[in-house]
Amino acid sequence: MQSLKQLQEDIKVLKTKETSELYTILIQTGEEITKTIQQVIDFRKTMTFHKGLDALLEEVEEYVNDLHEIYTNVIESSSVTIRLKHLFEVLDEAMGGIDDFIESVNELFEEQGFNIDYIESWDIGFFIDNM
Repeated sequence: MQSLKQLQEDIKVLKTKETSELYTILIQTGEEITKTIQQVIDFRKTMTFHKGLDALLEEVEEYVNDLHEIYTNVIESSSVTIRLKHLFEVLDEAMGGIDDFIESVNELFEEQGFNIDYIESWDIGFFIDNM
């Protein structure tokens, strides 16, 4: 999944930038997303064939690509010039898609006991003061 690799590279770049609460949230969220999706990819590798999961992985790649584009924009801007309200709105849409992906995977494999956690680091972004 190319977009996942790109997002991982974005996270590495964000780690080298100045420290801010925004970057910390984006790094934590990105790391949780990549870990979660990689967990699903690894789980998929244990199967011979699963059309439903393949479709979900294709769908989530679009959201990961959206996140990569958002992270690229943040990297190219300074944390002072980022319009936070717009950033949170765009990220919230992509995160909604990631949440839907997690819910669908959990429902698909509920009987097999495979369950992945929702991305929680993003939720705290809405409660940080002075951002």
